[in-house]
Amino acid sequence: MQEQIRRLLESRTHMWAAVSHDLRTPLTRLRLRTDFVEDGEGRTKMLKESPVAVDIVTLLAEVRMELAEAGHAVRLEGSPRALCEGRPLALKRALRNLVENAVNYGGHADLCVTASPRNITVTIDDDGPGIPATELEKVFTPFYRLERSRSRDTGGVGLGLAVARAVIREHGGDVTLSNRPQGGLRQTVVMPGR
Repeated sequence: MQEQIRRLLESRTHMWAAVSHDLRTPLTRLRLRTDFVEDGEGRTKMLKESPVAVDIVTLLAEVRMELAEAGHAVRLEGSPRALCEGRPLALKRALRNLVENAVNYGGHADLCVTASPRNITVTIDDDGPGIPATELEKVFTPFYRLERSRSRDTGGVGLGLAVARAVIREHGGDVTLSNRPQGGLRQTVVMPGR
């Protein structure tokens, strides 16, 4: 119980450290869009995102399409549907952060979704340099950057993984990293199914 409380507090601290920076632009865009919605009830719904049934496959398909339009190679396979309870905008942002890491530092992303009534597992594989074993957990710390793979030239400030993990943990799941035996990195997301 103490470990769970410690993890929750640590996760929330990381989330607050990162969320103001990482989500400032999307929230501003959403706020601007709501200003043009004449329907008062519709505007309220846009401003408050409540947990709903979310299809993780649909979110990943949207992310894949958006990144493909930007010229990135992203492949999606596995279960045709994977339902969970959650906040779609937050989950999509978290998954996008993970997929962007794969394409930015590994050249491409191979996504695989496996769904059962109890769990949803998403693996995101790339062929990049991987991460030293001693750094696999440290990269989830806000503003932590690997010098050889992340530089200011690539545009990141070391918030993507921290935000992604915080969002996924708030949805009852977790994300872990591992180096693939054949090279590259595997990001694994496990979430409760619906």
